[in-house]
Amino acid sequence: YSWARFQTDPGDMNTGRMIYRDPEFRLGVNGVALYNNAGNGLVSVTRVTRPSDCPTTSPYCMLVTATGAASPGFGGFCQPIYSRSNAIFIQRFVAKLPVGYRFATASNSMGTGYKDQFLTSAEGTGKYEVYVRRVDCGTMGTFSSGGHVYIGGSPTPTAASPLYCYIA
Repeated sequence: YSWARFQTDPGDMNTGRMIYRDPEFRLGVNGVALYNNAGNGLVSVTRVTRPSDCPTTSPYCMLVTATGAASPGFGGFCQPIYSRSNAIFIQRFVAKLPVGYRFATASNSMGTGYKDQFLTSAEGTGKYEVYVRRVDCGTMGTFSSGGHVYIGGSPTPTAASPLYCYIA
């Protein structure tokens, strides 16, 4: 697709194919894993019984819990994207992130000149919101994996005051 067409036609997201086919976590974790390069044990990602305000009908959701600084930011989750020349990936997720925090993207090399950005706001609102990220792979170079999403903002979570982020 062209970038301009995508911005004006949200239906373009439906022209691709779904890589992970359990988006509501009914059968498992749908490829979602912990992202914390520090490996310090201060971040966890677990499949939990859905809270009553979760906007899906699934009995489950994912919970990211941070109890301190990680790397990068306060850590987060990864749902792997395996890049290739000229590929476009859309990562859409529904999450409840507290006010004062925001999502950020990270990836390994996705080809020379790749773009990786949120098409929606990445700010936490304290309510469930739809977050959409677009990755445009480069045309040549080194192709690796991406799909990493981490959390930044303030205050820094602690064991006494953890940061909870639900992914529906």
